[in-house]
Amino acid sequence: MKNTFKIVVNKRNLLLTAFLSAVFFFVLTVAVHAVSIKDPDGFVIERKYSYGSGYEVRLVGYEGDKTDLKLPAKVEVDEAGSKKEYPVTIVGGNFLKPAQKEKITSVEVPEGYKVVEVGAFKDCKALKTAKISAGVGIVSASAFENCSALENLVFSDGSVPLSLKNNAFAGCTSLENVELPTRLKADGDGLNFFVGCTSLKAVSMKENDKFVVDDNGALYTKTEKGLVLTIFPQTKLLKSFTVPDTVKGNKVTAIGVAAFSKSVLLERVKVPASISTVKRMAFDGCSNIKEIQLLSATLENVDEMYKAFAGLADGSVITVENETVLNALKEEEGIFTPGKTTVQLAKPKDSKDVNDDGKTDILDLTEIHKFSGIKASDADWEKAKVADFNGDAKVDFADMAALYSEIYK
Repeated sequence: MKNTFKIVVNKRNLLLTAFLSAVFFFVLTVAVHAVSIKDPDGFVIERKYSYGSGYEVRLVGYEGDKTDLKLPAKVEVDEAGSKKEYPVTIVGGNFLKPAQKEKITSVEVPEGYKVVEVGAFKDCKALKTAKISAGVGIVSASAFENCSALENLVFSDGSVPLSLKNNAFAGCTSLENVELPTRLKADGDGLNFFVGCTSLKAVSMKENDKFVVDDNGALYTKTEKGLVLTIFPQTKLLKSFTVPDTVKGNKVTAIGVAAFSKSVLLERVKVPASISTVKRMAFDGCSNIKEIQLLSATLENVDEMYKAFAGLADGSVITVENETVLNALKEEEGIFTPGKTTVQLAKPKDSKDVNDDGKTDILDLTEIHKFSGIKASDADWEKAKVADFNGDAKVDFADMAALYSEIYK
């Protein structure tokens, strides 16, 4: 019995010794292969061994004094007396010191790089130009956030899919025009990575099967259900704004993540009946919005609408078409700010309010003239039918007379 016990103990000791030896060998291997190098331009690069995936070469610091930076594509490592070259593939998060971020005016991420990590160039207040090569597949969250002087953002196109993460370029308030590469990955949520870019005039992109750009320079993501409004240039927004229901023959069915977030120009927004999905943070922080009209009879995925209408103006109102939508918004917490915003049923529409401004007056007479002669078979009927008061499938003198009588009764 004693001998049996000794054998069991010895086996356990052997297993423990083997395990500790393996751990020691692994740690030693990593330690041996972890190297930090400063290149002639002052860039600090770290090469380390990642178990299962080989060497990882990351830019981790900068000790130079240049303000126009072309990041190093390769680094030489001295191995047993001989030089070996490794490609640098990752821009490390926050590799620049705070004082450097105040001075850097341009940066080029050259071929070879695959990832720009979280916050890599965040708060680079003097940065005016950023060039991102075709090999970069990920620009991480907040990578260029609050680069308030950024005017020129250049993406090289290619075959490597590009993923832009949350707030990648948020708060770049000097950015006016951006051409996005066709290699940009389509996010079904329609993520807006230009939140708070208050000078943005237009987004452009070559024609492709993943996105649509409208005449306002707004970007829409294609999905099986329809278009998701993804980015709408803030300079094109008016105080009173109606979200389009169709774009270039495609039905708009959703408003994407943070699509209008922090759009401080907006005061009133109408969301058409075609849109049954509003993603999280869609209107978050639109602090001057007083009214949002939701015309859809249903809302899908209400549990994914976190902060969709948070932070609107004090005393703001969201009007909905029926109690189903009303209850859905009220029952799901976090969609709007209760102390600021009220959700209520829309008042019955004035049947002769042609321009939909909440009243019937002489301005409606001006509006109805635009629809005169349009019939149900015409392309513009969806817009014109609001003025077909007698229901005869056309807008004509009889409808104008009915409106005139209503105004001057």
